Amino acid sequence: MNLDPDQAVSEVIGTVLMVAMVVMIAGIIAAMLFGMPFIPQKPTLASFTVEIIQVPNSTQPGAQTVPAISFHQVSGNKLAFFGENGTNIRLSDPDSVTYTVTSGSMTGTEIQIGKQFFVFRKSGSPGYFQVTDNQGNISSNEHFTPHGTWRFTITDEKETDMVIFQQDLSL
Repeated sequence: MNLDPDQAVSEVIGTVLMVAMVVMIAGIIAAMLFGMPFIPQKPTLASFTVEIIQVPNSTQPGAQTVPAISFHQVSGNKLAFFGENGTNIRLSDPDSVTYTVTSGSMTGTEIQIGKQFFVFRKSGSPGYFQVTDNQGNISSNEHFTPHGTWRFTITDEKETDMVIFQQDLSL
């Protein structure tokens, strides 16, 4: 009885191919269950204008005005407000310490083109910065310290802190 020498090779190849197919199908199912995208997410695009404005010093009425950062979106995608899966603002002081700006009293749920926002340093805590969409809501504000070049950054949290906008400001 002579056995065909290629008979065992085809069984091994068949087994390897079946195992490979099972692994690929398991990988596809795992990717779908764990939410891994098959194609990259569309990047968030937005353009802003930023300027430093002077606002009354609410901790010392009648005293010298203090700076605040005014910004508004001039083009791009609509952006959700702050927190997880939203837009965050970060400030880095001249000593490279980074602060996350908290949302103050907001009247909407998204950053819209043309709507003006204000970032100011809230008194009482050294690293407490707030953003509001109403200049009348700026209260208990102080100077940005230390003086020097601050970095203003807007990030998109849903895209793992993707930087949307960044600008250096002298405060």
